[in-house]
Amino acid sequence: MKKNTFESIISIPIVLAVFFALAGCVTAPERAAITPDVLSRVSGEIESGWAALWEDRFSSAEEHFKAALELNKQSAEGHRGLGLSLFARGAYREAADELLVFLERDPMSPYAVPTRDFIISEIPFDKAVWERIGRVNKMFIERHASPWTRREGMLVQRDIFRSLSPDPKRVRDLSKSLGNVTGWKLLGPFSNVSGSGYGKDFITEGDSGAVDFEAVYTGIDGRTISWFEPGRQDNAGYVSLTEYLGQPAYMTAYAYTEVEIEVAGEYYLIFDQSGAIRCWVDDELVLSDPAYSYGSDVHWIRHALDAGTHRFLVKVSNRERRSGFRLSLERADVDIFSNRSSPLYGKIFPSFDHLGFDPLIASLTADADAFPERPEPRFWLAYMLAVKGYGYESLRICDTAETTADDGGGALFSFARSRAYRALGKPIDERNSLVRYPNRPVLFAPSVEYLCREYIGQKRWDRLEKLLRSIYAERIRRA
Repeated sequence: MKKNTFESIISIPIVLAVFFALAGCVTAPERAAITPDVLSRVSGEIESGWAALWEDRFSSAEEHFKAALELNKQSAEGHRGLGLSLFARGAYREAADELLVFLERDPMSPYAVPTRDFIISEIPFDKAVWERIGRVNKMFIERHASPWTRREGMLVQRDIFRSLSPDPKRVRDLSKSLGNVTGWKLLGPFSNVSGSGYGKDFITEGDSGAVDFEAVYTGIDGRTISWFEPGRQDNAGYVSLTEYLGQPAYMTAYAYTEVEIEVAGEYYLIFDQSGAIRCWVDDELVLSDPAYSYGSDVHWIRHALDAGTHRFLVKVSNRERRSGFRLSLERADVDIFSNRSSPLYGKIFPSFDHLGFDPLIASLTADADAFPERPEPRFWLAYMLAVKGYGYESLRICDTAETTADDGGGALFSFARSRAYRALGKPIDERNSLVRYPNRPVLFAPSVEYLCREYIGQKRWDRLEKLLRSIYAERIRRA
């Protein structure tokens, strides 16, 4: 039988190579004298670049940002804008380089952590890129950054030493510096069918001192359960209740530990969350978040702790996704609540009792409040909300941005929307948000890449041929 021509020759690297060929090269021009006139021209080119980028005129955006960098190579914003333009065009390596230059120029920017996470999550793996990310993390840690930026540097450095350059000692040292709490005893699984477990008291939740750790309980499916301490715990401090209890879905579980505080004072209790979570400290409820959220360092709670031993009881309920948490303790030497009054933060997270504060998100909302006419602050806010597991909140930011744009908000906001649906575990909505743009006169690289993989997997060669012809026509048009 004769093979389909596309089936016999096509591969993802070839498809992407064709698409990447549409993107230009980034050069390193000589630095021009920086005069007020030059700065004015740089500002004008950057403003034009952003306007083009949000209107999906990626080639024009690239040209404007390059023009700005020809005038002032040191412009951090110019490198950031050029990086996003190149990403939209499919020149991922060049995009990573420009975004990394931005981070190296301005590691204290409110967009620094979102940009670093964007590179990690959206740019294909490259060892050289990760080496530069490691250097950026050190900037986050060693320079006088905000507490949350410093922690973000340590968190990703720890991931590097866990996976890319395995070094258990450095993982343990970073976990200690992050204040990760360990030594947990676990109890579960209890049921959470129809969300019934989160509000049900399976033990004496408000009196952890009275908990009988020798008692036997009845768990899911009538199984006999009791408190136990896992033989091997994660050296990064994450408590995977799903793994330890062997129950993947619709369960409720408890974790208990005692922490010795040497120096009395104010501390930040910082939580990673995987499911709906509650926490009591010495029988006082300090955190109650019924949302089934999944994110890192999402709740910061300021709490006074005397010198001595303190009891921590954590309760987590899940649905179909994993269940777990991580708790860190850090001295509250620096105020993190300077952006608590942000109007946009208040709209995203209405004030509820026993709900933590996210200073990283608050810093982005404060920037969006300061520049309401600019789409970029809302793009990074929507993207970072998705990264942090706030899927519905991210979608609301995308909705707001898109209702103010004539063309529906542009490809990058649809990209952020797809990441919000991914955070919510909704793959069909993620797919539909991402692939809408090839059906318009816009070639947005992540959408094209996704569709190429989908068409090849489904052997829909006619669709693939049509898409590749549109790429070729766009290349000819640009030439």
